Amino acid sequence: MTRGTWFAATGAALILGWAGTAFAEDKPVSITGKVVFDEKAPKPKPKAVPTPTDAHCAKLHEKEPLVDETFVLGEKGEMKNVFVQVTGGPLKGKTFDPPAQPAVLDQKGCTYRPHVIGIQVGQTLRITNSDDTNHNIHSLSTKNKEFNLAQPRKGKVDEVKMTKEEIFRIKCDVHQWMGAWAYVVPTPFFAVTDEKGEFSIRGLEPGEYDVDFYHEGPVKFFTTKVKVEAGKATTIPDVKFTPKKPGPTLRPKPAGQ
Repeated sequence: MTRGTWFAATGAALILGWAGTAFAEDKPVSITGKVVFDEKAPKPKPKAVPTPTDAHCAKLHEKEPLVDETFVLGEKGEMKNVFVQVTGGPLKGKTFDPPAQPAVLDQKGCTYRPHVIGIQVGQTLRITNSDDTNHNIHSLSTKNKEFNLAQPRKGKVDEVKMTKEEIFRIKCDVHQWMGAWAYVVPTPFFAVTDEKGEFSIRGLEPGEYDVDFYHEGPVKFFTTKVKVEAGKATTIPDVKFTPKKPGPTLRPKPAGQ
């Protein structure tokens, strides 16, 4: 990340967004795009995380303090961790088998990796603890069965199957700053923007689709129609994120948060 990054976590705390289309990696790219923060909108102010009382977490972040991951912006406003989903068009009425490989949510550096994760309905979510300290994974799900799992040691692994379409937050009851968003969707045609604000989605049939954009929760902040042609990649003009109001809280908190 560059010096101009706002709310960037440490390098150890960030990974590229989960694309969710591993089985289609050998298929042509259908849609590409980029999300940027609206340069005319007030920039969110950095929000520092209090010094961890957990000795392991505190030691890890002696030199690079933890910061809130709600906004991770590059020098030119490139937005990481935006969830992008393709809906409608030829997808209507179709069902898709979930991938055999699980979606993976790790706890490393006393943060969730990734901060935003896409999961297909019917897919297993594998949760791991890579830290040498106690973590607790608590989902605020309502359609999928709520889970509240203790992972008291490094190397602990738990698996939970996602059965319903839903967007929900995951938190750690031990470390209050830790949070992630899970997007459980019915198709494999989704992506999460990377540190350059970019995304790509592969393997779509020709046709006209809706492309929906989400940031930190269930509220869509932008939808556009895209026409996909056989063998061609359609590039969406840069999508600008404009917050409803300035300040660190730009979306209503979900029930239970």
